[in-house]
Amino acid sequence: MGAARRQIEGEQAELIRIDGVAKSFGDKLALRNVSFSVPAGQICGLLGPNGAGKTTLFRLLMGILKATAGKLLIDDLDTFVNRVQVMRLIGFLPDEPVFFPICLAGKSSN
Repeated sequence: MGAARRQIEGEQAELIRIDGVAKSFGDKLALRNVSFSVPAGQICGLLGPNGAGKTTLFRLLMGILKATAGKLLIDDLDTFVNRVQVMRLIGFLPDEPVFFPICLAGKSSN
């Protein structure tokens, strides 16, 4: 059962859960051991200087990138494994457009 449903039923539910997340790009460590949660119904902001990892964290939350370590959940959905379902729940406008490949299996190019 998702966090939104539990919130309706009166339970205090985490809509976003980030647990021990790390992301590296080769030798460059962008995020190290990031953990926090956001309860359903709460408004949350993410502040930090340039290069702090804010955009990387949002790209991980939207399933655009895969974490090197840790777990990211939105409404109990793994944000990378279930990225299509997560994107249906979240409005996100990236600073650079991201296009996903379209599967054309079984279609001819004629």
